Amino acid sequence: MDLHSFRIIGSQLGMLLDGARVEKIHSPLSSVYTFSIFSRGKKLRLVIRYERRQPLLFFSNRKLENPQQPPAKAMLLRKYAGGRRIGHGKIDLANRALAFPIHSYAFDETPDGEKTVRYLILDMVSGPDIVSALPEGFQQPLVWPDFEIVDALCEPSAYRNNTEAVWQQFSVLSPLLRDSLSHMESMDGRALLVDLESGEGDLFFYKDADGRPAFYNAWPLPDAVLRKRGLVPCSIEDILRSSANPLEGSFPGGLSQEEYLAFSSLLAVSIIDEARFFADVSNLVRKEALAPEKKKEKKLARLRAKLDQEETRLTGMKDLRKKALMLQQVLWQYPSEARLADIRVEEDGKTERVELNPLLSVRENMA
Repeated sequence: MDLHSFRIIGSQLGMLLDGARVEKIHSPLSSVYTFSIFSRGKKLRLVIRYERRQPLLFFSNRKLENPQQPPAKAMLLRKYAGGRRIGHGKIDLANRALAFPIHSYAFDETPDGEKTVRYLILDMVSGPDIVSALPEGFQQPLVWPDFEIVDALCEPSAYRNNTEAVWQQFSVLSPLLRDSLSHMESMDGRALLVDLESGEGDLFFYKDADGRPAFYNAWPLPDAVLRKRGLVPCSIEDILRSSANPLEGSFPGGLSQEEYLAFSSLLAVSIIDEARFFADVSNLVRKEALAPEKKKEKKLARLRAKLDQEETRLTGMKDLRKKALMLQQVLWQYPSEARLADIRVEEDGKTERVELNPLLSVRENMA
């Protein structure tokens, strides 16, 4: 989920969860939190997986097993947000974070008589948190590139040559957006940036080659990008009608047309992200199951390496023993404290040279 997709998803969530009650909070896995929310007569489970590369924020009906001892952060969230209603969410695009005011604190007062408000923060990079004031720079305006930069990115080689420098300067130019611009004409690229900067628009949905819901994005992907990723455009209705839809019957009642469209979009996003999330969980479980075998293999590999090392050492000692026996035969010819660089030994009619350590005596060399 890049910044532009988060802008749409966050805005829709901020509107639809206004007045919702947070009932339960769990952390079933590292970097994963689930919020059981009661909104407009429906119980929903909101899942957040926070990380820098592929964060996820989606509704799900599937449960994960929770640890017996919840982490400290989960206990903090339960203390200040559990059982309380939240207000309209505020969105911080630059940091991909949502802030929901917690209603019950709107009437608490500090000793000096000032009203206090706490916020439930859903940060897609660092995770959920409870704060008494919004962080400095929250909702800071985004910095958008000039048309000259957009024109340069529309050059075929721009995506390969300028990707690092442009990303550091403009966070709005996500990798997928830069890839898309490299397959577009300059005027189309300019129009796309204007549309994204306006903050208006809907998500575009895609299926994979097997017809399964696979991807969503804040702008229509060029054909070249679709071919590269193996994607086919489809509608929200196609996603919701998919046999993979685990959220059948999740629509709350009493929605306006705007809210119904927003919720439809969020459900389509949830179908895609839930499948991706549980596929990742399955891979993680599989890796953990294989971990003992891999650990055993590594241990055996270390033992084999030690045996090979010991064999090399003993082979070397055997070679030295041969030299020691040769030196023992002629030891009587030299003073016991003599220090020589080498000696000559007659053996089987042949003269063989034996190198010695001149820092040691002949007897010490033999030992």
